[in-house]
Amino acid sequence: MREQLQLSRAKYSATAAARMITSRAMTAIPIISDARALAQFVAALGCRDGWVSVDTEFLRERTFTPKLCLVQLTDGAQSACVDPLAVQDLSPLGELLADRSRRKIFHSCRQDLEAIDTRLDARAAGLYDTQLAAAFCGHGAQTSYAALVEALCDVRLPKAHTRADWSRRPLPRAELEYALDDIKYLQPLRAILDREMASKGYAEWHREECEYAARPSQYRADPATAWRRIKGVAKLDATGQSCAQLLAAWRERRALQSDRPRNWILPGAVLLTLCRKRPTQLSSLSKIKHIAPGLVKKSGAQILDLIAQGKRNAPPLAPLPPLNAEQRGQVKRILSRIAEVSEQTGISQTLIASRPEVEDFTRAVNHTDGAPGTDGTRLLQGWRRQLIGEEILTRVL
Repeated sequence: MREQLQLSRAKYSATAAARMITSRAMTAIPIISDARALAQFVAALGCRDGWVSVDTEFLRERTFTPKLCLVQLTDGAQSACVDPLAVQDLSPLGELLADRSRRKIFHSCRQDLEAIDTRLDARAAGLYDTQLAAAFCGHGAQTSYAALVEALCDVRLPKAHTRADWSRRPLPRAELEYALDDIKYLQPLRAILDREMASKGYAEWHREECEYAARPSQYRADPATAWRRIKGVAKLDATGQSCAQLLAAWRERRALQSDRPRNWILPGAVLLTLCRKRPTQLSSLSKIKHIAPGLVKKSGAQILDLIAQGKRNAPPLAPLPPLNAEQRGQVKRILSRIAEVSEQTGISQTLIASRPEVEDFTRAVNHTDGAPGTDGTRLLQGWRRQLIGEEILTRVL
């Protein structure tokens, strides 16, 4: 059994957590709705110990980019909800994110940074992610904030407002309180997880992982690499993958320009079918299963042109080639060893490496034509190389 957080089983109680933020039962919840108030509030944050907790609420069900609707901030002594629909100049928030002297605590930072980045440059220095910390401490790589609060703070958070419309104004008090709960326990979680990581020597590894998570490439859409995220693309032949690169980049740009979900532009399954069948006429394009007639009418000629380009530019070998039997065996052995190391160290297996990452690593170390070099594989970088990467190269392959 994987060792669980002990810390004398001194779970952070609800009473102790309440001391960090004054009870809101009978007090007004601070809502910042103008630039001057935001600048004044942000300037005072983190003066006590240099830690600031951050969370956001956003909507994106019908858009490609998230619509930032609320930003919650606290340093334990003072808390507020920032209304980005009212505050046009969010630059003080950007200055806070860029200030390395004030550490920013997030839980699963990628979507928060992506939402903030729609309004300003969200480059964050001194970021601390509690979800990543939990993955180093015996929890799953995708442990939710609510699950972690319940496990470590012995507090069960309400779920009544998980699907609230955060764009409506005014927001009901209950929803604002729910939003503040999302930052209320970040500092207690950080303190507990820090002690555990320090006891195991993982603190610097976590810092390294947080710096990687804060890179803009982790939350900004890149049309050039969009094709690699399509499930099933590695099963296409070289020509099909060439077409997929062009069609996925086109879809990504269209989604960004129209601010509509990428699957509303062209569903992934339809895109794969186009790359397999590679139609040359509008009549054959219109017969592709599940393709929208409106898409054929408005963009059919452009889609056919992209497919033709993909066929002309196809390399001799697929950029993402299928694994042969020997390589599949290597993947199996690597994943088995990663599972053993995860069990021994308490570090989440998925955090160490996912199956797609192991497959890419296998392509790289076997010098498969078209595959990226080993310099780009995370298993041979930083803490992963120290933990298991060198061992895989010398003993597992």
